[in-house]
Amino acid sequence: MPLKVDNQNHFVLISSLILTYTAKHFPLSFELSDENLAKSLRRHGIADYFGTLSEVIPATIIWLSDEGYIRKSADKKNTYTITEKGLKSIEYKMQPLKFPYTDFTTAKDDGYSFKENESGREIELKCTGPALKLLPENWLPTD
Repeated sequence: MPLKVDNQNHFVLISSLILTYTAKHFPLSFELSDENLAKSLRRHGIADYFGTLSEVIPATIIWLSDEGYIRKSADKKNTYTITEKGLKSIEYKMQPLKFPYTDFTTAKDDGYSFKENESGREIELKCTGPALKLLPENWLPTD
């Protein structure tokens, strides 16, 4: 028999899972189905706290979407992407990835520049735009 947990605590647990999984899939969308979230609850060992998810999940998804923490994908049913507001709310730290442009050259107010050095080509890549503020910590050399 499931333990008794009130709606607010259901909301806390479900919204945390939704934000975590949409963040892990960022910038791709993640399907917020009852089945995917139930798997997540079992994986984290908290499935016993839930009787039925049918009332809590849709209400939580609607609230997170209405408040701008997640955004519904236009191309697929029940798939969502986390927003910048959502990433900030959970203080999500993206992991640095290997990048083919490993020779960091300059950092300026208008962007970052790299040169590809693994193949010996001298192709400069200038990175600009709003996504720069979402770069992982320690991703760029500080030298």
